Amino acid sequence: MVNYIDLKKLIFPWVSSKEIPSIKLDNLTLNSKKVTQNTLFIAISGNKQHGKKFIFEAIQNGSTAILVETNNMRKHGKMYYVNTIPIIYFYQLNRHLSELSGKFYYHPSKYMQLIGITGTNGKTTVAYFITQWLNFLGKKSGIMGTLGYGQINKLHKSENTTYSAIKCQKVLKNFLKKNIRIISMEVSSHGLSQDRVNYLYFTIAVFTNLSHEHLDYHKNMIQYENSKWKLFSELSVSKYIINIDDNVGKNWAKKFPQAIIVSTKYNLSKKFKNLKIYVKKIFFHCYGTKITIVSSWGTEIVNVKLFGKFNINNLLIACAVLLIQGHSFTRILNYIEKIHMPQGRMEIFYLKKLPKIIIDYAHTPDALEKLLITIKLHFKTDMYVIFGCGGNRDREKRAIMGKICEKYAKNIIITNDNPRYENEEQIFSDIKIGIKNFNNVKFIPSRKKAIKFAVQNSNKKDIVMILGKGHEEYQQFYSQKYFYSDKIVVKEILKKII
Repeated sequence: MVNYIDLKKLIFPWVSSKEIPSIKLDNLTLNSKKVTQNTLFIAISGNKQHGKKFIFEAIQNGSTAILVETNNMRKHGKMYYVNTIPIIYFYQLNRHLSELSGKFYYHPSKYMQLIGITGTNGKTTVAYFITQWLNFLGKKSGIMGTLGYGQINKLHKSENTTYSAIKCQKVLKNFLKKNIRIISMEVSSHGLSQDRVNYLYFTIAVFTNLSHEHLDYHKNMIQYENSKWKLFSELSVSKYIINIDDNVGKNWAKKFPQAIIVSTKYNLSKKFKNLKIYVKKIFFHCYGTKITIVSSWGTEIVNVKLFGKFNINNLLIACAVLLIQGHSFTRILNYIEKIHMPQGRMEIFYLKKLPKIIIDYAHTPDALEKLLITIKLHFKTDMYVIFGCGGNRDREKRAIMGKICEKYAKNIIITNDNPRYENEEQIFSDIKIGIKNFNNVKFIPSRKKAIKFAVQNSNKKDIVMILGKGHEEYQQFYSQKYFYSDKIVVKEILKKII
């Protein structure tokens, strides 16, 4: 059965003119190509162009009404017709779109446990850990983020980390229809600053960390931090979890004495009176990590198949979420050894007569450095690092990442990531600025050839690190996305060698 909502009812009280016609709607969209009968097409100002350019296409495809964003308050509520289709101006529509689409889908987040996870790194891993753990505990749960949306074993792919305001509400509504009422959602700085999640109701807000990223968009670290802070300071949230190993997190925790704090630093955690979960002892080995977990709920020594302090941090955050939800500490830890990384995050290929190969999504300076330090801690061997930087994105980080690779890696291969509209030589030049010694540095634009070279020229004691793309299955050159997967390339190369 299709549920309709009347146009008049939907846009009231923002637009309350008696002239607004009574029209049945059963769909909202920002994409004129996805318009069907009874669709309200919403034309807002985008990064590249205004949706009003696609009004006629929306009408041709069957739209029954159109809302157009305007920044002129005098135009608000004014209406005209094109081929009997009402076109209504709406002042600063984008700011209200989360609430409007929430109203259309009856605010599904009010009837579920929505966990919002924000931070530069770790969002995907934390969301994956939570969902995985809940499955072990016999609870149905869903995930929304970089890997896609749906249940953990059946994800629908998505382009953005945080979806449009309309899609967020629509996906949550579909979860509710399937009786999936616990959702782990990645909340990006773009999603927050662009008001995509303004009218979602979060049961738990999680902060992982903050480091250099997206400065092409946010301009500086203060603006970047403020965008993340919005989740904690302006939106509807019941409970909070903060990683205090991060300096920003440490400062935020002082403002939230009710927050659960997470840390891998025993001495630091003792300074806070909050409810807490932290690591007292930690031992890294080539198969994972042995840790002593101390918390307000209990203490336990466990072995996990995870590498690096940052992933232990992610694990503790996920554990804190489950504790807030009321699961017992003992029962949670019964499954801790089963927790594993998502696809494209520290994905290791162990081979007898060949080097270990690791695929990871690390594409920020902080993630890169933590990852390379982790490999040194666990494996104590030389590394080939294959990486690049995305085109038409934050240029400042490129030299920083080059410097980090030189510090930790024996051999560096600089290759293409997603150059987009930018010349690859310009990207390589920016990375080179951070490197002093080029004796063990190669530039191989073809990512496939770069991986092949590293595998063929390393010895069995080495580790080949393939970084930046992780789970992604494309490379973008100009406007075109071509199918490409680091994982598939590795498997093809190994198949020929073995």
